[in-house]
Order: sequence, then structure tokens, then C-alpha cells
Amino acid sequence: SLFSNIVLLRAIHSKPDDPFNESVFMNDKLLIQKMYEEAGYFNTNIEIHFLAPTVPHFLQVTFVIEENEPTRIREWTIDSAGRPKAKHLKPLFTLREGDIFKYPDLKDNIQALNKYFLQNHYFEAHIEPEVLTYTEDKSEVSIYIKVIPGPRYEFEIQGNFEISSYELLAPLREREDTVL
Repeated sequence: SLFSNIVLLRAIHSKPDDPFNESVFMNDKLLIQKMYEEAGYFNTNIEIHFLAPTVPHFLQVTFVIEENEPTRIREWTIDSAGRPKAKHLKPLFTLREGDIFKYPDLKDNIQALNKYFLQNHYFEAHIEPEVLTYTEDKSEVSIYIKVIPGPRYEFEIQGNFEISSYELLAPLREREDTVL
């Protein structure tokens, strides 16, 4: 019920009248699984059923999808080794406990945190890869993010009216990322 049949059919590679290729159907299953995971449904079960032909030389293929409940955020922790403290960083995130967990949303929030550090002149800030811990049935997830802010730098920019200070200072962070 989350996606329409039309959306699912457009997402897969197999099409009617294509020659039978089981690996294509397995890849289609993975594509559908990924769509559900991006929507927050990590415990969706997908089965492929190959049914006896009703017309000679044609096989009927059915994807049986059991959506189950979406994965919700049980808890999430941000651990900051220095200043700013976690209690100041956590409000920057739009993720809340009890929300449906969508991995793209988490990545957007982490990107916003990177931007916050850059705008506030923490050029050596480092955000370690997130740690996701799912319950056994994948109905809930705990998120842990470790942040090492590093020192804060002060810059004074004079005579610039055309370019924002963020745009001027962004290459400094990009340069540091490539050196590491």
C-alpha cells in the first residue's frame, strides 16, 4: 500500500515479454527493498513467486510484498568531544525519537551539521560514521553519532559584498577533507 503498482513497475528492470532471467528478478527485488528502506520500512518482506504459465512459453511472476510496520527511531545520541556540547548540537537535527527512520533524512541532518560547523568556523570538525543498531525485528533503530568539533577559528573578512562568508570559507573545509 505504500507504493502504487505503477511506481513499483517503473522501478524494476524486468518487463513483460522479456526473456526469463532469474538474476534480473533478484535485482528487481533488491531495488524494491531499497525503495522501502528509503521510505523507512526496513522490515519489509518481499518474495518472488513464479507461477505456472497460463499461455504457452509465458511465465507469470509475482512480487509478494509484506510491508509490516515502519522502523521508528527508538533513541538517538550525539556525542560531542568538546565544544559545542551535544545538548547544543542535538536541536540542529530534525530527527526525533518515535519518528519513522529514513536514512536519507539522517544523511541530510549530518550534512546540515557539517554546514553548521563550517559556518561557525570549526574547520577541523570531524563527524564519525553513524552507528545504527536495529532491534531484532527491525521495528526500531538506535542512532549514535560521534562528533569531534576541534578548535574554532576566527576570520575577519573586509570589503566583500558579493559573496557570503560561507562561500568564501567553504573551500578551506573542502581542502582539509581532501588532505585527510
